[in-house]
Parts: sequence; structure tokens; C-alpha cells
Amino acid sequence: MPASRSAEFFAMPEPIPPPSIETPLSLIVGGSKGLGGSVARKFAREGHRVVVLSRTPPKLEGGDGSIRYVAADLENRAQLADALAEITSAGAKVANVVLSQRFRGHENAWERELEVSLAATRFIIESLVESYAPAASIVLVSSVAAEIVVEDQPIGYHVAKAGLQQMARYYAVMLGRRGVRCNCVSPSIFIKEEFQHQPIDAEKAAFFRQVIPLGRPGTWEEVCGVIAFLCSPAAGYVNGQDIAVDGGVSHQSALSVARRMVPEPPRK
Repeated sequence: MPASRSAEFFAMPEPIPPPSIETPLSLIVGGSKGLGGSVARKFAREGHRVVVLSRTPPKLEGGDGSIRYVAADLENRAQLADALAEITSAGAKVANVVLSQRFRGHENAWERELEVSLAATRFIIESLVESYAPAASIVLVSSVAAEIVVEDQPIGYHVAKAGLQQMARYYAVMLGRRGVRCNCVSPSIFIKEEFQHQPIDAEKAAFFRQVIPLGRPGTWEEVCGVIAFLCSPAAGYVNGQDIAVDGGVSHQSALSVARRMVPEPPRK
């Protein structure tokens, strides 16, 4: 694939056909665990043909065979290209792409975070240009860390998540000419699927009530629900947007939160 794509590459010379009513093929990148795994299982339950692309196999596969696993190291371009060619073999058209991967190691974390989160995302999106179904949807999983500082995450994570939001806007314009939409979802604190049955202790519950406007953390179903909406015909005119799924926490003043948690002493 060339180092850069021209505007002509993205252009759609013919009128955009209506969406297909066939069973959609949905590619979930980084879908072996965490949020990506939850999205893969949700889409499979809703009747999608799901392909999970990740370095390690998913913990749970669809019991009906509706989740297929394709292995690829996202830092290995040749391997990734082969995996994408396998997924789109025999002219298969991709209706949805959800990119939820991130680098989880420690060695060369800055370079490798940008490679896995940004460079691999660009490679996948552009490699599939000729394989998108009519009215296809791309969803990039970012984070509220794209706009605010989350102290327990490294700088590479923050920069990568911010980059994903701009990539969503760029591809919304460039691929929109082909009828392909691209949007971003930015979660904050949410309860993952594997922890959904664990009760929240009283101290944490009190903390969430003070810090989050809705008074509780989000759930994996709520984040997956927004992603599913963006991949549905109901979002057919939503393009280039970032949707924060954070209960409103990112719109608060840090000083206001601090005042709620530590009231000012009375004036003498």
C-alpha cells in the first residue's frame, strides 16, 4: 500500500447503492477480550457474521460458529495484510469495522502504542477501501483521555486516543464519498463484562456518586450499545462524530468536583 492516499483514491465515481439486506460481515479488531470481545459477542447475538482480528484468540467464541478468529500481529504489516486478504477473500464485503485495539506492553511503549493504535488503524481502514459494503460503518474506540489527562495512563495512550478522534473526522470526509461512515466512541469508567456480577463496594459507590453526574459508572452494555447504534441504519447520517460515553464526567470542572468531595471550611 502506498505511503499516502490521494483524494482520488477515496473518490466514489458511481452513485452510492442502497444498503444490502444480507447478513452483515463485521470485523472487530482487538476483539479477543475486554470491550472488543463484548462487541464481538453482541454482534454475533444480533446475527452478524463476526470476524475477530487479534494477536491472541478470543476467550469465548460464538457457540453457533458465528464468530471467526483470524490471527495477526498488528505491528507486522505483511502478516496483517495477509489476514485482511483472508477476511475479504472471494469478494467478501465488510459492513462494519470496529477498531478497539491498544498496546498493552511496557517496552518502547510510546512508539508501539502509536504503531498499534494509529498506524495499524490507518493500514486496516485503507487496505479495506475496495472491500467495504454499501453504507459501511467504521467505529474507532477512543477514550476521554483524548481530551483530559488520566494519570494512570501513559502519554502514548493519550496521544493515540486523541489521534483516533482526528482520524475519524478525516476518514468521515474522505470515505464518505464512497458511502462509508467513520465515527468515534470515547468511554470513561465502565464495568467490563467479566466483572458485571461483582458488587461495587460502598466506598467506591459513594465516590462515583460524587464524581460522576449520573452517580454511577457505565456498563459494557451501554458502551456496546452506542457502538452498535453507529453500525446500524439508524445512524446512517451520523459521520465524523465523537460520542463520549462517560455519564457527563468530562464536562465538569475539576474544582467543582473537589468542592463536592472536600467542602470548603466555613468563613470566620
